[in-house]
Amino acid sequence: MKKFNAALILLWIFNIMDWLSTIYLIDKGICKEVNPFMNYLFINLGYIIPGVIKIILGSLGCYIFYIYRLKREVRIGGYFCFFSYLLLMIWHSCFYIFM
Repeated sequence: MKKFNAALILLWIFNIMDWLSTIYLIDKGICKEVNPFMNYLFINLGYIIPGVIKIILGSLGCYIFYIYRLKREVRIGGYFCFFSYLLLMIWHSCFYIFM
C-alpha cells in the first residue's frame, strides 16, 4: 500500500511538472498544445488559470484514487496513470536533452 501512496504523490508531482514543461515548450515554440480544451484556455486565459484548473483536477483524481485505494481495480488504474505520466515525463525530458 505504501508503494501505491508513493505512486499517487509522484503522479501529483508529475501533473505539476507536465504543466510547467508544457508552458516552457510552448513558450519556446518547440511544441504546441494539442488538447483543444487546454489550447483554448491557454490562448484565452494565459498560463496560470489553466494550470490551476489542471492541478485541481489532477489533485481530485489522486484523492479519488486514494479514497478507493483498497480496491484492486483502482490500484491498477492508479498505476496505469502513474506509468503513463512517467512516460510523458521521459518524453518531455527528451525535448530538454536533444533540443
